[in-house]
Amino acid sequence: TLGIQTAAENGLLSRLVETILDDDLLLASHHRGNHGDRSGNQGDVSLAMSGEQTGDDGDRRVFLAVYDYNPEENSPNVDPSEELSFSTGDIIVTSGDLRPDGFYHGKLHGKKGLVPASFLEEV
Repeated sequence: TLGIQTAAENGLLSRLVETILDDDLLLASHHRGNHGDRSGNQGDVSLAMSGEQTGDDGDRRVFLAVYDYNPEENSPNVDPSEELSFSTGDIIVTSGDLRPDGFYHGKLHGKKGLVPASFLEEV
């Protein structure tokens, strides 16, 4: 599993989100320790991605879903069938540049499709 928690400049911490890594991500290292935060739980997490392509050519990036997304309900696009649905805490691997419509090509749980950048936070 992978736990992710963000810290604001004022020291406030988000809730801890834990997720299970799928075949697209490998946990390379995980070091826990107190780095001056108020909780003492912040860790240094490094991720390495497998060699499988996720879609378009380009840099692959790893994102955390910060909101639930259901294309049938939330999509601004005419054809939401090309989009992936996901839940808060899911880890999504994207490839290629951000499209003009605000979507990336992504992969989650072995499925490929479009994902909205506004529902994601890079990790």
